[in-house]
Amino acid sequence: MELRPYQKRAFVAVATAFLNRAVNKQVIVLATGLGKTIIFSEAIRRRVRTTNKKALILAHREELLAQAADKLQMVDPDLRIVSQAMVRVLPDARSGQNHHQQQQGAAPTAARPQTTLYG
Repeated sequence: MELRPYQKRAFVAVATAFLNRAVNKQVIVLATGLGKTIIFSEAIRRRVRTTNKKALILAHREELLAQAADKLQMVDPDLRIVSQAMVRVLPDARSGQNHHQQQQGAAPTAARPQTTLYG
């Protein structure tokens, strides 16, 4: 899947800041539907493919994990996804074995009754 021009610009800006200046904490701000998940899926794809390391996606809602899994599969259908929240393990399409390069899981949120955000 090819990134749109504005997505490429955002990806390059983040990658450049990370590689050249070691800026580890970054934010991409785009309106709903403009492809933030696609951009970070491309970043994960490149990282996994170039380093052969795993990636972990944390989200506070299962719907966001499902969206991330769908976009990751669009960006690279050969990425294997292990989903803690949805209990899904996909075999590696090339070898038929379970090579888990991508993991997903849900983290508890501050929405629990015993947790307060302020005061």
